[in-house]
Amino acid sequence: GLGEALSAVPRTRRAGVAGQLLAAVEAWGRHSGCSELGSDAALTNVQSHAFHRGLGFEETERVVYFRKAIGA
Repeated sequence: GLGEALSAVPRTRRAGVAGQLLAAVEAWGRHSGCSELGSDAALTNVQSHAFHRGLGFEETERVVYFRKAIGA
């Protein structure tokens, strides 16, 4: 991906900044030939889920990641 992590300090939330940033990213993406944006959030981060839906994202799937330590 091209970027990671969008967050705002509590006092600046709900001011429309994320929506403006997303609009700029969408414009750049369209100009660059992209047809969609992807994003992710932890399964338990329901605030992020609502945030994404509010910006027009739709949920596509849920994933559980696994790892196994094999030494050093």
